[in-house]
Amino acid sequence: TPSQALAHPFITGERFKGDFTPPPAAAPPPTPQMQQTMAAISQHKQNLGGLQAQQRQLMMVHAQGRLNPVQQQQAMVQVQQLNRAIAALQQKLQADTASLQQQQQIAQQQHQQELQRQQQQQQQ
Repeated sequence: TPSQALAHPFITGERFKGDFTPPPAAAPPPTPQMQQTMAAISQHKQNLGGLQAQQRQLMMVHAQGRLNPVQQQQAMVQVQQLNRAIAALQQKLQADTASLQQQQQIAQQQHQQELQRQQQQQQQ
């Protein structure tokens, strides 16, 4: 990364001793917004797991054929409702995941810029 390159002896003016292994790029700490998004993603996943379990249970009961026609119809209506709820939750999960990735990229860029500023200040 650029910040790792700034640590190279040719840049820092230190004596070059052969192989150069850059220091690991430090990851920026999560921002409050990132933490909120991560919590929302976790909640979406938990809710999604619960809905999918309900869906499987209803499908299994329906497949066993032990329901009368009215109960079978009700079970299928519930499955359809669960399908819609699952689809909506999956969309929220995808949107939040994309948002988190964008937040992480912005935070990483800002972190790299800060590291570069610090490195430049040290050189002066």
